[in-house]
Amino acid sequence: VTRLLAPIACVALATLGFAQQTYFTAAMNGAQESPPVPTTATGTACMILDQTTHTITFNISYSGLSSAEVAAHFHQGAVGVSGP
Repeated sequence: VTRLLAPIACVALATLGFAQQTYFTAAMNGAQESPPVPTTATGTACMILDQTTHTITFNISYSGLSSAEVAAHFHQGAVGVSGP
């Protein structure tokens, strides 16, 4: 069900406004980690960067975690390199 709702959430986010916006999507899994980790957890992220208001809106769906989620954060970095 989560995988089916994620694209709908992306479409819903895309209708929020008409400012100068950049849309991003990401598939998340253990292979995306640096270094890669074995896991059955997966996720999907939809993000909108609004360059007029300098805000980011996001919707992240996930499943298969081995325990309850307790935090989330973003990293910036090149592909294959751990970001700060």
